[in-house]
Amino acid sequence: AFAGAAMALHEVVQGNLRVHQGSDQPILLAENDTHRQDIIIDVDRGSNFYLATDSYWQQEGGQDYRPLGKQSFEKTLISVYKQPAEEQQMVLQKVFEEWLGGNEQAGDLLVFGILL
Repeated sequence: AFAGAAMALHEVVQGNLRVHQGSDQPILLAENDTHRQDIIIDVDRGSNFYLATDSYWQQEGGQDYRPLGKQSFEKTLISVYKQPAEEQQMVLQKVFEEWLGGNEQAGDLLVFGILL
């Protein structure tokens, strides 16, 4: 079951990306618990799951100081999912830093991956 709390769960299986949208309701607010809808996900062995803060793809950078974009983030996930975790981390970090260019990072970001 995936709650999400306004986050998406990115799943890559055999090169195919599925994005599971989380509930827009916070998890810890009891009065909203009846309105929150958890998502049940059928899991396949070999699935890669990624949670990320939107700071990764919304970060403005480059010469035009524009967001990297969610599509670029998702293409990167598809390109690295077969690699060992350490290499995935290096590629995601490199893509982000190259996009950022000489601009200062604004805000925290997190990309968390799980291989089943």
